[in-house]
Amino acid sequence: MDSQQHLFSDPDISFLAQAKLQARVLVPVLRAIRERIGREEADKLVADALRDWSREQFKQVASASQDTKLGHWQTIWGDVFKKIDEGFEMEVLQEDDATQDFNVTHCPYADYFQALDEPELGALLLCEQDVHLADSVGSDAVEFNRSQTIMGGAKFCDFRIRLHNKAPKSDKA
Repeated sequence: MDSQQHLFSDPDISFLAQAKLQARVLVPVLRAIRERIGREEADKLVADALRDWSREQFKQVASASQDTKLGHWQTIWGDVFKKIDEGFEMEVLQEDDATQDFNVTHCPYADYFQALDEPELGALLLCEQDVHLADSVGSDAVEFNRSQTIMGGAKFCDFRIRLHNKAPKSDKA
């Protein structure tokens, strides 16, 4: 996998459009599995599979990166912000070389998945990607914290990010 090709790198498709395409396939499959084995087991099965897939995607991108871990984060995080859809609102609390603190106060992704009555799937496809990206980079470069999401029913998503400028180059797998 080319280090520049990752979940967020296609400039022609927004996050919401990508999530809607994924949902068109996953929602009927998830609902069929629920009918067969029950909601709890089905949701766990799908969640585990999507988490494993996402972590592997970010692990491959990180292992291919020639940049510092922090540079790797900044490249992908920059791609994320290029793809944020209209209707997405946030309040910046602090932004400098070491800190990115902001609250998302309106999320069209949460609106969409809540309308489908599938906010847990939306959280897996969208919200958890931030966590997997941070994990792939490593806490020596980026500390990512979010205690709540609109997708999970909160009034806002609280992003608290600490950047460590002395992080080493990305590890090779």
